[in-house]
Amino acid sequence: MEEALSPQVGPQFDQTTASFVEWFTSADGTRLSSKIELKDLREENAGRGLVAINAIAEDEEPFAVPRPLVLMSTTSSIPPTILAPLADTGTWPPLIVTIIYEYLRRQESPWHPYFRVLPTAFDTLMFWNDAELAELQASAVVDKIGKAQAEATWKETIIPVMLAHPELFPVFVVSDTERTAELIMLAHMPGSLIMAYAFDIDRDDEQDGPRNAGSDDEFEEDDEEEPLQGMVPFADMLNADADKGNARLFQEDDYLIMKSTKTTAAGEQIFNDYGPLPRSDLLRMYGYVTDNYAKYDVGGIIA
Repeated sequence: MEEALSPQVGPQFDQTTASFVEWFTSADGTRLSSKIELKDLREENAGRGLVAINAIAEDEEPFAVPRPLVLMSTTSSIPPTILAPLADTGTWPPLIVTIIYEYLRRQESPWHPYFRVLPTAFDTLMFWNDAELAELQASAVVDKIGKAQAEATWKETIIPVMLAHPELFPVFVVSDTERTAELIMLAHMPGSLIMAYAFDIDRDDEQDGPRNAGSDDEFEEDDEEEPLQGMVPFADMLNADADKGNARLFQEDDYLIMKSTKTTAAGEQIFNDYGPLPRSDLLRMYGYVTDNYAKYDVGGIIA
């Protein structure tokens, strides 16, 4: 776990990116256009991003992800019996446990190169301290964070599952109290990954456009009919822009396919779009704000 948590600087960042691309292209069934490149955009405060190195036409396919490569509870090697107690808890708890399971396997996990390019630290409101949150005291977004509620729910759902199988969820403490604290702290990582990066994948495959999975309530479930969530390698490498969105993820029987929704010139970045999110939710879910989403801001009046 130390390796994955260490910050990536200089050549390490580029090596990790290259390893991820090699992993993706060598996986069975993947398709990656020679017209795109995963680039280091840290000088633009954008981490990694997909850039067109040749012009991409509308409806062209930058990449396609076979369904077995999507990280879900059904594609992981985690024993189904482990997740059975979570059958009635919604889609998030099984995925959180699945991600922790695969993450703790390190190099033994098929998704290890993928984890290396995903963040393990976040700037979302869940991780702000009380002094920082006090700066937002006039905003209703503070009431939507729900950290205490999420952790209380985890203690009743995912924590007992992981405590019962220490061989699959090893943490370097002994007592159940200490292990509970460590696992709760660890659970914030997959919870935040799902919030920011996972896509909704419809159970019946009737709809052609998976959405980002973030909900209105932090780490909270809606109902049993909600779509499945999955971590889609390469799809989450796209940065988002409300004005420049030029690609969308579509699902077919065997693939999740990114398609361009407009012509993209060489040198331009390929953008996803989060949808009509106010900047307060952008900050809560993704940890930053941008004026491009100001048009979706809403105000409230306290009676």
